[in-house]
Amino acid sequence: VAWSGSEWGVAYMKAIGGNYEIMFERLGPTGTPVGSPLQITSNAVNDNGPSIAWNGTRYAIAWYRGAPTESYLITVAADGTTPWPTGGAPLLGSGCAGNSTPDVAPFGTDFAAAWSCDGLRIFVVRSDAWGALGTPFEIHDGSANARYEPEIAYGGSGRHGVVWGVQATAGAAFEVFGDVVDVAAGTDIAEVQMSNASPNSIYSKDIAAGTVDAGAGSGPGFGVVWQENTVNAVRGVVFDQSGNKS
Repeated sequence: VAWSGSEWGVAYMKAIGGNYEIMFERLGPTGTPVGSPLQITSNAVNDNGPSIAWNGTRYAIAWYRGAPTESYLITVAADGTTPWPTGGAPLLGSGCAGNSTPDVAPFGTDFAAAWSCDGLRIFVVRSDAWGALGTPFEIHDGSANARYEPEIAYGGSGRHGVVWGVQATAGAAFEVFGDVVDVAAGTDIAEVQMSNASPNSIYSKDIAAGTVDAGAGSGPGFGVVWQENTVNAVRGVVFDQSGNKS
């Protein structure tokens, strides 16, 4: 769900013709539907995991499909019309057989998307307001057995925070790692381990931007929360735009 300043934009899955499709709908401030729902996809396989963001003039929706997985991004006007590009722009990492679990965030009048490549690598790309993509770039460091389900948030000053799940080796606990990304430059600062859950594993996670007190002091940054599934505990950290966590 994304707030436009006057109404909500919602992206969701709906069972149509025996498989799941991606839908978009507008809701007023009290949750009353505005206009008619817009069907984004129409395919013979399931479309899953929609994410939505607002950039001030248009919504962006990212989702994934099928096996091997394919990920897409499409933009929609404030009034729920003119979805573009037709069918969505494919989110493709270099050398990836499967691209899945994308997330999308605003970037000024543009957007930024992050996704997992083959469950092993994390990619980020910039999109303009109409879904024209720049060049995807990889943001993680080193090797791992698995990297999955990135979440992205815009913190201002051209910086995004991205977090994802990591399993360092087969059988190891899953942890949360993160990075600060300069989407315009196609670079990142450094991968940082956010959680220390072992021997427990991470069940879910999320990130949001705001003002934090980390590193050199109070300033723009990001907050991250996660759930440790074995002990059923919710924990979190904050980190600034230089990657310092507190």
